[in-house]
Amino acid sequence: MINVALQAAFALSFSLMDLLFAPATTFSPSDRLPSLYGTANDCAIAVRQHDPATLWQGRISGRISGSRPNMRQVSRVACFTSEAVCARWLAEWSGRINGTIIQNSCRRGVR
Repeated sequence: MINVALQAAFALSFSLMDLLFAPATTFSPSDRLPSLYGTANDCAIAVRQHDPATLWQGRISGRISGSRPNMRQVSRVACFTSEAVCARWLAEWSGRINGTIIQNSCRRGVR
C-alpha cells in the first residue's frame, strides 16, 4: 500500500508535468527540455519506493528538428506506478517531438 506522502509526491509530479506540457506545442532545438531527475518518476528513486517488477518504465527518444542544420536528439526514461500514466507521459512527449521518434515504449518492470 502506498503511503499518503508518496501518493502526494506522485500527484505533484504529474501536476508539474501538466504545467510543463501545456499548451501542447512542439519543442524547438533551443528549448530547455523538462527533466524528471530527482522526482518520484526518476527510476532511481521509484525503485527504492516500489518493487521494480511492479513499475512501468517509459522510454522515448527522437529528434527535434529546426531550420537546417539545427537538429537535436532527445531521450528520456521515467518510471510510473501504472501503465495508463506511462502511456499518458509517452503521448505528451511524442506529441511535442516534431522529428522522427526512434523509441516509444512502456514496459512493465524496471530494466
